[in-house]
Amino acid sequence: MTSTTPPAAPPLSLAFGSLLRADFTVLRRSWRLQLLNLGAPLIVLASYLLQRHVEPQGTAIPFGPLASGVLAYPLGIARDRENGVFRRLRITPAPTWTIMASRLALNVMVNIVVAVIVATIGAIGFGLPLSVATYLLLIPAAIIAGAVFLSLGQAIAGLLTPATLVNAASRVAFIVLYLVGAFGLNGNLSTPFKTFARWSPAGSAIYLYRTALVHAGWTTASTQAVLACLGYILIFSLLGIRYFRWDTP
Repeated sequence: MTSTTPPAAPPLSLAFGSLLRADFTVLRRSWRLQLLNLGAPLIVLASYLLQRHVEPQGTAIPFGPLASGVLAYPLGIARDRENGVFRRLRITPAPTWTIMASRLALNVMVNIVVAVIVATIGAIGFGLPLSVATYLLLIPAAIIAGAVFLSLGQAIAGLLTPATLVNAASRVAFIVLYLVGAFGLNGNLSTPFKTFARWSPAGSAIYLYRTALVHAGWTTASTQAVLACLGYILIFSLLGIRYFRWDTP
């Protein structure tokens, strides 16, 4: 009697690279997702350029990661889950964790590119200088702030299964965070609401980007923004991982 040896699993780099290329192809062909990533912050930035008395530094950039992380990311997961994409991917030799890791890595890279583009356009529009140090600080800011909204999107996709419910919840979350971020920190509103806005996911991300763009040194607000962002990432990630389902019930 002869024994058969199961085929060896492919190298992790090969499996992860294949998933990353596939996700990049989907992103490149999805004009709606590209419009959300770059269009949302540019629209906000254009509104600030039209009213120069508004403090723009760091306010417009988070709306790109907000739109892609809260709107596009969870809806894409829900649709792939309903269409059986995850079911087919899980029978491949690739480790299960790489399925999500490739998507998250690609979104993080996109968030960095969007932050650099929007910051550059804003600096040109307002005539503000940006140094090499500013661009270097933008990278960790984009990673942390983007992770806040991606983890929130993961929590939405984990807590809710049907794509229709995920779509509805994502839209509500986006509208609330957009209003809080756009008006809570810049509008003539009450102090309690401004305090709430500052500690919200959108407000924390805005303060994080302001730390990178404004050369005023590290402040208490900077520390609070980082801690708040890390706290949101931890809570949303735990919810998204704990309740996530690969298949529809």
